[in-house]
Amino acid sequence: MDLLKAEHPIALPPTEEPQRTPTPPRSNKHAWQIIGVSFAILILLFISVSTAKILSAARHAYAAKKNISALKTTLSTGNIHEAHTQLTDAKTELRAAQGDLSLFKPFGYIPFAGKWYRSSMSMLDAGVHITDAGEEAIGSFDVPKIQALVSSKTGGIHDVSEQQKRDVLSALTDARPTLKDAYKKLTVAQTTLDGISDSQVFPLLRPTKRDIDTQLHDATKILGGSLPLIDMLPELLGFPKERTYLLLFQNNAETRATGGFIGNYGILTLKNGEIKTFKVDNIYNIDDKGKRIVVRPPQPFAKYFKTDRWYLRDSNWSPDFPESADKAAWFYQREGGKEKIDGVISTTPEVITSLMRFTGPIRIDDVTFTADNFVTELQIEVEKAYVAKGIPERQRKDVIGQIGEEMKRRLFSMPKGQLFDVANALKLLAEEKHIMVYMTVPTEEAIITKLGWAGEIRPADGDSLMVVDSNMAALKTDLVMDKNINYSVREDKDGSLHATVELRYTNNGTFTWYTTRYRDWVRVYVPQGSVLDKYDGFMVKELSQEKGKVDVAQEHGKTVFAGYLIVEPKQTKLVRLEYTLPSRIVDQIRKDNTYRLRVQKQSGISNQKLKASFSFKNPIQIYEPVGFFNSKTGIRSAEFSSDLRVDRDFSIYF
Repeated sequence: MDLLKAEHPIALPPTEEPQRTPTPPRSNKHAWQIIGVSFAILILLFISVSTAKILSAARHAYAAKKNISALKTTLSTGNIHEAHTQLTDAKTELRAAQGDLSLFKPFGYIPFAGKWYRSSMSMLDAGVHITDAGEEAIGSFDVPKIQALVSSKTGGIHDVSEQQKRDVLSALTDARPTLKDAYKKLTVAQTTLDGISDSQVFPLLRPTKRDIDTQLHDATKILGGSLPLIDMLPELLGFPKERTYLLLFQNNAETRATGGFIGNYGILTLKNGEIKTFKVDNIYNIDDKGKRIVVRPPQPFAKYFKTDRWYLRDSNWSPDFPESADKAAWFYQREGGKEKIDGVISTTPEVITSLMRFTGPIRIDDVTFTADNFVTELQIEVEKAYVAKGIPERQRKDVIGQIGEEMKRRLFSMPKGQLFDVANALKLLAEEKHIMVYMTVPTEEAIITKLGWAGEIRPADGDSLMVVDSNMAALKTDLVMDKNINYSVREDKDGSLHATVELRYTNNGTFTWYTTRYRDWVRVYVPQGSVLDKYDGFMVKELSQEKGKVDVAQEHGKTVFAGYLIVEPKQTKLVRLEYTLPSRIVDQIRKDNTYRLRVQKQSGISNQKLKASFSFKNPIQIYEPVGFFNSKTGIRSAEFSSDLRVDRDFSIYF
């Protein structure tokens, strides 16, 4: 039997496979631990590196801050080259700080960290703009000739040659475009920083941010304020063309519209910063030459001085100095002046007393003039003592020229380092309008106006007030007068605005050779279109109860209320004016929710005091300026008190 061909094959038993031990499921716990530890290490590493980078950035920023902060001291010593180096080093440090912070660039859009990063980089970039601007500005004067001149603190202006002065003025002329470009960079940086609060930058960089902000604000203010002067200083000083100025010495012991009676005049000629001519003369000496020329005076002047003639000494009738200065130059040439006048410079006795604090007392013959006694001693010399000394009347004021010559000699011999203090004193005198300048060329006059030296009647965006006194044959009685201005504004139910000006004059003098009853032509300049409702206090003549009238006129974009006032010795008189302000000021309040007032001081005057009070229908939110001389008296009212040494601007927001 063939087994292979059997129909029914034999079934073999199944083969058993070897039994396998099952593999337990793999655990992921260990892997995640490794990943977690690695991530933690990376986090710690990043924190370590980022902290180191932030600390490094802070160190670089602090180094930059130190260099920038040291600039004032360096520049005050005249070391231009060192100042330039400090700025370059500061920029290097700021760039290094930016490099450190670039680590955080990938996180620029993550909340908090991203904001810190972007704001910090912008802050550092603003710092770089500051250093760029400073390098450009200072680099303009980093010239060997200029460096050698300004770095020397010894020797006065007398020791500086005409060529050296020419070099300085030439460098200043050449630097104008660069300085303007530097100012643009500073304004860009200022705009950037203004948009960043301290909390938006990395905490370690916040002190640097605050310091850079302060330095930037100071630099922008100084350079911005200097640019108008830089634009014309060389020309003012006679470079490259000689300049001639008419000098007016206004005595504010006898008040006139732009400061005081013009008792002396002078001629000053400058060329390349050198004084070529400086002469001072009694105003009556040139006015006597003009007696053959008949010029009719303003009507109030003619009436109260009882004259039909007008001379240089009384040319400052308008309180707008450009107008009065132009009239003075016209009178000077009509009365025989030969020089072509390029400008007019006015001063009051406060200029002499301020400069005497630098020069020390000045002795002329047997009289010692000091900063404290100058006004009274000079008054005695030119009004009385000259007679006993046998000095001709035409020469009685020569002492003023002698004082001026000695003062010029001392100032020009003063160490150059002290001249910065003198310049700051003169700047303050110009702000208080004891120094004013007028230029005959309109473009130059525009720059003088921008500098704040023009003494013009200023326009106002809103309400305005200016009180102007003119002494009408009252000797030097202004020396003993107290003058107070009380101004109030009340808003009625219909929205109209009613203003009241109350002027209080007290004559503390007696009848002497230099003081008497106070005779005053008072002018009050208010917004154009104001309507006078009531008035009181003006007079027709002394010792009369007859009520004087008010003249109403329009001048320099203002409405003017004017009248005659007399104040007897040891008496007080009040002038009161009530008027309705024009509707445009009401419209402005409704449009902007803001009331604005500009109170302009009379040029050359220091004894005016101001109190202003306001009452409105709407609650007052805030007001400016915020300082020691103002107060909020209620929800809808406010009150301000101040001197009027400078113009005052007030704003009330509803």
